[in-house]
Parts: sequence; structure tokens; C-alpha cells
Amino acid sequence: MHINSDSFENPVTVMNALYKTMGHFFPQFNSWLDAIDDPRQHGKITYPFKALLWMGILLFLLKLGSRRQITWLLRANDKAVLSNIAILTKMVLSKLTSIACDNTIDDAF
Repeated sequence: MHINSDSFENPVTVMNALYKTMGHFFPQFNSWLDAIDDPRQHGKITYPFKALLWMGILLFLLKLGSRRQITWLLRANDKAVLSNIAILTKMVLSKLTSIACDNTIDDAF
């Protein structure tokens, strides 16, 4: 199934399906992400590493084609996507203040 910008009219549906699928097939997925070393300078961190990893995963799963589309599609629905990323990462929403832009994701990797 190809997901395009029309799918983001209801981002909750896409994220809900992803959350249920990941929880069913990979219940320890977030633990695996937590085990990845964060290579960034700790004094300059704005976004949690696990959130950036999920953004990269979403880039691939949603077939966005380029990192720039993350900024265009996901940030357009900032509040809905932010709360769903909090659910995917199993983080407290207050730790996520905004969606990382494509340059931030690029710099992290």
C-alpha cells in the first residue's frame, strides 16, 4: 500500500495502525531503540534520539521519498503527529515539544 499526502488527512488512522502492528509483532521494539547509542553531543540535544529514529522509520514506512517530505507532511499535522509519536515511542508527550525538521534527522545520522 502506498501512502501519499491524502493519507495524512487523518494521520491518527495511519499512526494507530502502525502502533497496533508494532505492538503485536514487535512488542520490544522501543527497548531495542533504547539500546542504540546516541552519537550526538549531549549538551546540544533538542529531540530525543528515539523520536528521531521513529521519524526515520516513518520516512521509510510511509514511502516519503525524501527527508524534506517529513517537514512538509508530518509538520503540517504537527500536534496530531506529535502526540502519536509520543505514543509510538512510549514517551511522555511533554518531552516532545515539536517535530524535528529534515535537517535535524539528517544530522543525527
